[in-house]
Amino acid sequence: MGGVVSYFIAGLPRSRTAWLSVFMSQSGIYCHHDGFNGCSSLGEYKDKVKGCGDSSTGLTVIDINQEFPDSKVVVIDKNEEELKRCIEWCKATYGGDAETSLKALYDKHKEIKGLHIKQYEIDNSLQKIWEYLVDTPWNDRYQELSNFNITSDPFNIDIEAARSLYASIQQDIIRS
Repeated sequence: MGGVVSYFIAGLPRSRTAWLSVFMSQSGIYCHHDGFNGCSSLGEYKDKVKGCGDSSTGLTVIDINQEFPDSKVVVIDKNEEELKRCIEWCKATYGGDAETSLKALYDKHKEIKGLHIKQYEIDNSLQKIWEYLVDTPWNDRYQELSNFNITSDPFNIDIEAARSLYASIQQDIIRS
């Protein structure tokens, strides 16, 4: 896939992005999970994910289609019940009320151009996701990973880098 970012998987928290990063790394093209973590600027992020994939809950912070116009994107869409559980999980995990911001991100996900997969259909769509994102031939053994529960530590975030990245993105938006 020519040295550019190979692919992205966008989803809200608790959309199986950590699991999908491990699943897609079987393709021989490493897939980061929340690749923004540790990056202080969009340039750092672009360097980090160059030639790789990223399965991330942060992809709605930028216009992924504009920033990476030649890359393939899978969007994990939540239904209303999954969104409600996401909101409740974020509130219990991080405190505060994230309902407004999560609903805004939920709406923004709908605007991302790419292959949209319903969260509850991920297991039945693995081959479709795989063949859309990578050129590596599908093997039915890849499906076996669907039995594994893979999650990430929600508190393992480089807060200072995240603040710098957010400020950098806001400056880019103001300049354009």
